[in-house]
Amino acid sequence: MADSDDRIERLEREMRRLRGWILLLAIALIGGCVLGAAREMPDELTLQKLIIVDGDGKERIVAGTTSDGTASLVHYDTQGKRLIAAETFTDAATLTFFDSNREKRIQTLIHPDGEASVNHFDSDGVIRITVATLSNGEANVQHVDQDVNTRISTGTFPSGEASIQFKDSDEKLRIAEGTFPDGKAVMRLADSEDKSVWVRTSE
Repeated sequence: MADSDDRIERLEREMRRLRGWILLLAIALIGGCVLGAAREMPDELTLQKLIIVDGDGKERIVAGTTSDGTASLVHYDTQGKRLIAAETFTDAATLTFFDSNREKRIQTLIHPDGEASVNHFDSDGVIRITVATLSNGEANVQHVDQDVNTRISTGTFPSGEASIQFKDSDEKLRIAEGTFPDGKAVMRLADSEDKSVWVRTSE
């Protein structure tokens, strides 16, 4: 019986030592995996929203997507005011710049029909200047007064014509100048009833 007890005691000691070695081996393997994962650079990062904060924990850049298909990248100042917003929609894209009062001041747009435009806003949020290129090849610039009346229009056209028009506060044409593909140039002055009072054409 004594021999049997000794053998059992030896086996128990061996089992305890074996369990200790197994535990040490498991810790070493886990530690190696953790260190390897920390050193390995990921090939891809997938997420629906990304927030970058400054040293004070304030959100400065937010990138994300929404269920309606909109993707956006927004920049904020230290006061949490939106300054720049880039957005893509299902069929269009915009880039907007805001002032310190959160008012839109400049906005660029890409439209579904291929038109591209840049709008300049005043501090009251009124579009004052629009620059656009159309899908048919036309390019134009519109200047608008504070009452939202177009006062100056310039444009180039697929036909080869180019023109500039000046309008009064009632949007009636008063001065028009243009050039044509055949080399002719025209200048026209009109009264408040849009009647020509002077026209000059160069050959």
